[in-house]
Amino acid sequence: MYEADFDVQDHLDPGLLLERFLSDCQSVVDKVEVDDYTYSYMADTIAAIYYYREYNSSDEFIQENDAFLDDERREWVKYMWRTLDTMSDGQRADVVIESLTQIPAAFAED
Repeated sequence: MYEADFDVQDHLDPGLLLERFLSDCQSVVDKVEVDDYTYSYMADTIAAIYYYREYNSSDEFIQENDAFLDDERREWVKYMWRTLDTMSDGQRADVVIESLTQIPAAFAED
């Protein structure tokens, strides 16, 4: 491979990387013919940890994203925030790594 084959940037935007990751997960979920929630769980978990780091509180996140949240999702956000509050940065990193290792081998090759 040659460097000309890659778009090299000086700075990676984590928000754009998350959007691409979530989009790729959704594409895989759309292809799955069985009820496999691995990708949904993984995507939700990684997104939750990203937003946990980006916002000061669940209330701030909910207020800023209220138009996109129903009551069930608001409760899930509060639950995840409380859970993440009890964890260290290392433990949250371990959750991300563990989530990524759960990708079924058949789909990881796509």
